[in-house]
Parts: sequence; structure tokens; C-alpha cells
Amino acid sequence: MSTTTTEVLEKEIETHEFHKELTVADRCDCNAQAFFIVVAYGQDLYYCNHHFRKYETKLREVSTYISDQSDKINVKPSQSSPD
Repeated sequence: MSTTTTEVLEKEIETHEFHKELTVADRCDCNAQAFFIVVAYGQDLYYCNHHFRKYETKLREVSTYISDQSDKINVKPSQSSPD
């Protein structure tokens, strides 16, 4: 019996740690602070708000899970802020 894509995705969802709190050390590829974790193809992909919004439609199509922690934007100054 072969494994279907749905079965693989369901297994990925069952075994993934979804409660990771992002920190200022977690970065998007552009080096901005990450506020989104996108789980796709068995990997955690970190996105800043700008890049997540830019690619959101496609990310929602291919992801098995999205952690939106954008409510933390501007809550307190980031360690990466110039001030």
C-alpha cells in the first residue's frame, strides 16, 4: 500500500511542535525578525511580516501549518532596533 500525500501531511501535523515561541533571534531570510512560522514540505520556514504578507496566498496553499505571532509586532522594542 502506498502512502498518499494527505497521509504524509497528517503525519507531519501530528508529529510537529506547534507551540514554539519566536524570539528576536528567529529571523526571516532578509534578516528581519520573524513573526510567522510556516510548516511546508517538512520544514519550518520563518518569515517577517512583510515577506509573509507578500507570499501569503501561495504559502497558505502549500503549508500544513502556519503560526501567526504578528500580534507581538511593536509590543516592546526589538533587540535589533536601532534605538
